Amino acid sequence: MNKDNQIHKYDNQVVIKNISTLMKDKGVTQAELAKGIGVSQSRISDCLRGQRDFTLSQFVDIANFFETSTDKLLGFTPVTAKADEATLADVLQKLFDINQLININMERINITDQNALPFDTVPETYLALYFKNDALEKNLEEWAAVDSITTQDAEMKKKLLRLWKEEALSMAKSRKAKWNFRNEEEEGERLYEDIMSQFDEWMNCLARGTSEMNSIYSLFITQDELELAEKYVQKNALFLPDEALDALAFAEKHSIYLQSSK
Repeated sequence: MNKDNQIHKYDNQVVIKNISTLMKDKGVTQAELAKGIGVSQSRISDCLRGQRDFTLSQFVDIANFFETSTDKLLGFTPVTAKADEATLADVLQKLFDINQLININMERINITDQNALPFDTVPETYLALYFKNDALEKNLEEWAAVDSITTQDAEMKKKLLRLWKEEALSMAKSRKAKWNFRNEEEEGERLYEDIMSQFDEWMNCLARGTSEMNSIYSLFITQDELELAEKYVQKNALFLPDEALDALAFAEKHSIYLQSSK
């Protein structure tokens, strides 16, 4: 495979037709698609004219940009398949996949229809799905806010929602599961605050003359976590107390993981 990592064994004309159909249906220009997947407009233009091939990574990025599958772009399944052709199995599989990434909580709740007549206000019971994650909750709230915008121009609302989704996905790429979907700076701040809290306790014990402090204060912080905290402190040094660097030194000295590696 050449340096472009080009994909072969597919009908190029089918792919061009499917991408063109998606662009037309969603009102996406070549410039917008190029910006969305991080390539030049001339590259998109050449590929859609059949003069060049999309690379594998570009192919996947295009599928993600249009929120579709590579199978649909290849023509294995209809690119314009209607939502009502989906089955309950499709819905369940999506939920199962989501639950592998982030835990889905379930709870039965009572909801009263706010538009019901006064004599018909008996609450109905529903099974609600929810997530205990601040980062995801913030995005869901933004989604609901954008979706609730009222406008007489339906296409304008679709464009606003699409633009919000693009921005949300771009921002969310830095939020990793190992950090509970916080970004690097937020995780660094959390680690710093945890270190600072334990450092303050240690200093209080020192002031009271408590013995065996070294055995009491053993931190479980890795080298990578300490580096995240250090990066946060360096970036925000002007706004943090003078003891911030002392707290980092304390964490390095009392970390079980760091001491065992020496």
